[in-house]
Amino acid sequence: MTTIAGEIAVMLSVLGRRQGDDRILDAISLVGPRMEVDEDDLDGEKSTYFLFRPAGTEMVLEDDVARPSDGPRAWALP
Repeated sequence: MTTIAGEIAVMLSVLGRRQGDDRILDAISLVGPRMEVDEDDLDGEKSTYFLFRPAGTEMVLEDDVARPSDGPRAWALP
């Protein structure tokens, strides 16, 4: 059985957690603090995207819950 450890384990541990959970702040501290934020509201579903350009990653909160990202957002590309 493969064990995931280190920084990637911290990032994965936030999935399914609600905004305000200390584990989300732990993950942001690994890739932040410089970030851009974009918020969308599509048919009542609120999505917040935190883009960390230097780290090449992003964090997505949908209705205040951390979810896996579908990949880089078009708005985030240079």
